[in-house]
Amino acid sequence: MQLEKGTFYTNITEIDLSKSTRTDMGDLLSLANSIKSIGLINPIILDRNNKLVAGLRRIEAHKILKKEEIECRFYDELTEYERRRIFLEEELLQKKKLEWVEEVALKQALHSLYVADHAGEKRTGRHGKKAWSQSKTASALGVSTSGLSDDLRLAEAMKLFPQLKGIKSKKDALRKMYRLREFSLLERLAELEAEAGETKFKDVEFLNKNCLDVLPTIEDNSVDLIITDPPWGIELTGMQGARSIDYKMFSDKMQGLYTKTIPHFFRILKDGSHIYLFFGIEHYQKLLELLRKAGFDVREVPCVWIKEGPSFSNWEYKPMPQYECFFFAVKSVKGAPKQLKEPASDVFDYKRTKGMDKIHPTEKPIDLIRRLILLSSAKKELVFDPFAGSAATLVASILCDRKCLGIEMDIDYYNAAMARIRNYMVEKELEDE
Repeated sequence: MQLEKGTFYTNITEIDLSKSTRTDMGDLLSLANSIKSIGLINPIILDRNNKLVAGLRRIEAHKILKKEEIECRFYDELTEYERRRIFLEEELLQKKKLEWVEEVALKQALHSLYVADHAGEKRTGRHGKKAWSQSKTASALGVSTSGLSDDLRLAEAMKLFPQLKGIKSKKDALRKMYRLREFSLLERLAELEAEAGETKFKDVEFLNKNCLDVLPTIEDNSVDLIITDPPWGIELTGMQGARSIDYKMFSDKMQGLYTKTIPHFFRILKDGSHIYLFFGIEHYQKLLELLRKAGFDVREVPCVWIKEGPSFSNWEYKPMPQYECFFFAVKSVKGAPKQLKEPASDVFDYKRTKGMDKIHPTEKPIDLIRRLILLSSAKKELVFDPFAGSAATLVASILCDRKCLGIEMDIDYYNAAMARIRNYMVEKELEDE
């Protein structure tokens, strides 16, 4: 059946696939779902003998959808742009033979071609989403969106830092890129602060102090949300790591800390506001009692963060831990508690922070903290973390456009976390310029 613009439908069984050598099909299910949702963006390409020139993944996705026909075009009717695009796509199919520098350059060239081809299309949605995006390119190439994003960043970084091309593996090049990028961002931060004469990051306050000294100075009913991960009976030894201490279930030291801090948490929270408190499961009963004694309405069944894999600790003798618990509690004095912004399960499935990105041994993933912030607060409200550690709560607050206050007494963690905050704040500043 003939369509507009030289396209037509043909039966899949009538297509000659003898020239097709591709074996790695990538994520076919995502492509099939995309075709089902928005249709086939690019028809497959045939020669005049019905032999396939390009589009084997699209054919396989149609088979998954149990479609008998597929939209096609003849190669000799293509524009110069379309032939260029197909040439690059076929080059990329041979990526096992390519050096990583060539691979990322091809992906960048293809993404640029896709964007240019769809530049005339209207932006859609209330916030004007782009007509073509990285996720669409990733779907077209059969790769992950996060992987493509890294490749595009690396391709751009090679223009600024040509020395990256000499690194043997793409993984090592990415690590080097982020180190170079951090240095450049910190330079930019110094420029911004020099221009302003003072810090421009007025919505972020991060203190290198003991929270026991700071908490009494915070005003009553001034905080909109608390998210924190207090010490569990682990003695942290700066940036070098941590060693376990036997505190006989719940040590006097830790109980004393929680006894002093939890009443302050209740006092400084606004009425109806929420607190998320991470804890070791062996401390469940003691913390539940302390929260209730302070006045909190506590959900007895804790929420659970499930990690993508277990921690390899004493695996020869006992099951390996793969989850952490946290309390959800509400300060409810006069009126009704704040409602969650949307329905939410009490099970949160998020991957750990990668080792190369990790600052603190008990660091929580930023995406998990973002989820809690979005559930329990509104823009420009104040989020507080008295045991800030890696500053994941502060970074998540920045990404969610919240004000934030954090406290961390360890100078090594504080300095590393402050560098992380600055990076995110500079990125936000550059995006707003």
